[in-house]
Amino acid sequence: MGVADVITRGGLPYRDIADNKPQRIYVLYTISKILFGETILPIRILTVIVNVGIAGYLIALCRTIRKQKGSGWEVGVWYLLIAPVFQSQ
Repeated sequence: MGVADVITRGGLPYRDIADNKPQRIYVLYTISKILFGETILPIRILTVIVNVGIAGYLIALCRTIRKQKGSGWEVGVWYLLIAPVFQSQ
């Protein structure tokens, strides 16, 4: 049973079940579960959206630090290539 399952049944994270992810991600999972049902597809779509947002943030951060247009895309691409590997473990 996952953390989102416990939350939808009235439980609380880290009191009734524990995991190593931040609590807000479970709120997103719970909302996804309530809106779209028990399928894994909405959670995977949510993960892709979050990863693309993080990659965009990293690109903007690198451009700010280096003060060059066109820089930073390497970091965003590497993040998008590496993140799914670590998230699947």
